[in-house]
Amino acid sequence: MTESTTDKKHAPLLRSSTIKSSTNNLELLMSMGFPKHRVEKSLASTGNQGVQQASDWLLNHLEDSTLDEHTAREFIMYACPVGPFAEELETFWDKSLIEVGRNGAHSLLPHVTLCSFFTCDDSLVAQVTHAFQLAIDRWKNEAPDQIAVEYFAAANFIGLFIEEENAEYMRRVAQDFSVEALNIAGIKLEPHKKQLHLTLAYQFHQSHLEKLEQLTKEINVNKSARWELRLYSRDVRAGKGDVYRVLYTRAAKTEEELEATNDDFVYRDQNDETSTPDWIYGVSHKTGCSGIFPLDYLESCPESDVWTLHRFAEFFIFFGDVKLI
Repeated sequence: MTESTTDKKHAPLLRSSTIKSSTNNLELLMSMGFPKHRVEKSLASTGNQGVQQASDWLLNHLEDSTLDEHTAREFIMYACPVGPFAEELETFWDKSLIEVGRNGAHSLLPHVTLCSFFTCDDSLVAQVTHAFQLAIDRWKNEAPDQIAVEYFAAANFIGLFIEEENAEYMRRVAQDFSVEALNIAGIKLEPHKKQLHLTLAYQFHQSHLEKLEQLTKEINVNKSARWELRLYSRDVRAGKGDVYRVLYTRAAKTEEELEATNDDFVYRDQNDETSTPDWIYGVSHKTGCSGIFPLDYLESCPESDVWTLHRFAEFFIFFGDVKLI
């Protein structure tokens, strides 16, 4: 997905291919008889990864009662660590889940948030992705050669704050993305201007602070790391409550029940009042259908497991340069 430095002179051609590819896929799927608004929704939901993925999504969602609703997806820009440093973070979260229990940080993948969630109509997703790529191309050769983080803990928050010079670079890329998104697609998004950080734990009971601090000190921040800038989107229903991974395939036995397979996820609305201790009312990620489903067939998982990755670019490559201030 990323371009090498030697390909820089071809960047305009590569950028324009984002919109051209989306247009080609749109026209091909419409020639198969799918309505335009459904095709746009399928391409947005699958990250425009190809005709096969989009057509599979359409066929799976034929019984989705919201298929013809014009509900915009929510988008967000993250900086995410990859490699041994990210593995250190995952190990910490696994240990904290076992020894202390779930907290807010378990709901998402390791990340630094670079803008607030913003909505984008399905018909404009290709333009927003194009705007993201423009910002990436403009700044990729200006990336700093090292990154530093500062450990911080409070009564209900533990995290790693990004050193200001590095944080300013990330803000500039996000700001450029916001300008391009407005110019190209008319989409307004708010880049984060506050101090950037990677959250390790939050929304936990104060009695867990000491143990969590102990576990965070075991994180080796000098592990090698790569950092990627990513553009994600989510179904708005996934952001309204808990997300579960389906462990076992189960066919619906009544009209009220939801059918789901073991490669699916279920969204549960936090305002749902119909669930019981053993059953929840939820929506299938794979089909969009809703109904009740037994809790013992599910396990909690990060909400970001059901997000769609639209574009990413490797910006920072560190080998032992990630350090604690």
